[in-house]
Amino acid sequence: MQSYARLNNIVYWLGLLLWGASLISAAVAAMNVFPVLSNDNLPMTIERYADFPQTEHARLAASHVMEPVFTSVDLIQFVAIALVLLTLVLQVLVFGMKLRKPATAVRAICIAIAACLFGYHVTALAPVMNGQLRSWWQAAEAGDTIEAERVRATFNIYHTKADSLLKANMFIVLFAISASAVAFTPSDET
Repeated sequence: MQSYARLNNIVYWLGLLLWGASLISAAVAAMNVFPVLSNDNLPMTIERYADFPQTEHARLAASHVMEPVFTSVDLIQFVAIALVLLTLVLQVLVFGMKLRKPATAVRAICIAIAACLFGYHVTALAPVMNGQLRSWWQAAEAGDTIEAERVRATFNIYHTKADSLLKANMFIVLFAISASAVAFTPSDET
């Protein structure tokens, strides 16, 4: 039974670290792609958007780069969260880890909050943002600046929420990692 508990703990740590790494990688990618692909830094003309103001072409390019990155991060988070929740439940119900230990309770609460925030993101924010992003691309391709501005304004409202949510979730997951390290420390070493 102890070897199963170890295997469960390994899967737990892999899932939790994968979750944290995916959130950090999304932030790092966005922090680098958007400044590099800016009209000030790298002016460009994209033939597909020839009828749209050239000053927006770099931002359009950056959005095409980042959209699959964010989608991949959401898929990775989905798998990681499932692994973390399953292994956490097994740790408590099957392998006897006590929720009364403060660090175990804190990590369980952090994981539950972060999973709920991801659920909100993936059901309420991401679908609307992806739809608005595609509508922006279509309006830009058609050269319809008025529609593109309207759609982008709506996207920006959701983006502000999603950005804050991503940052909060990243810090909550990092706190869950820290609480997990404490929870797995033998009590005679604390």
